[in-house]
Amino acid sequence: MFSLGLREDHRSRPEPQKLLSHEPSGRASRTGSPPERVRQKINGRHENSGFIWQTRAMKQVWIPKNGAPGVLEVRDAETPSPGAGEVLIETAAVGINFADIMARMGLYPDAPKLPCVVGYEVAGTVAAVGAGVELSVGQRVCAATQFGGYTSHAVVPASQVVPIADHVSFESAAAVPVNY
Repeated sequence: MFSLGLREDHRSRPEPQKLLSHEPSGRASRTGSPPERVRQKINGRHENSGFIWQTRAMKQVWIPKNGAPGVLEVRDAETPSPGAGEVLIETAAVGINFADIMARMGLYPDAPKLPCVVGYEVAGTVAAVGAGVELSVGQRVCAATQFGGYTSHAVVPASQVVPIADHVSFESAAAVPVNY
């Protein structure tokens, strides 16, 4: 398992922000259209909402070329929004498995074309959900991804996301989805 180095201890992380539309009265409401992008509440005011919203940048670990671990690059990207039936997970731990290592070395035939982001499994908290998803924002989960897991925020089909118990560490949960 590895961490993207965004936080030293996932247990001391602040609660994730719920994505709710805000009525002019300042009350939160689950009605209305969702934000176009995943946003983070910060101090301040915005007309008709009571809040200023800012797009959150995420981190990704890219394989720009085949080689030793030193070829990996951390890059910024815009945080995606989940579509219908999808979950946005703020990752706390990411599994490293044989396919990831073989892809970095250029030996995995099913790897995406370079440059790419690999990673088959993640664990973290639900940051946002798309329409039709029954998981809750803030819920602890793990998920199987087909590549794209080496990222601070991963969008995954809800059918590939499994809730995890509070006593299970994110690192242990990220080791479960892919075993070979």
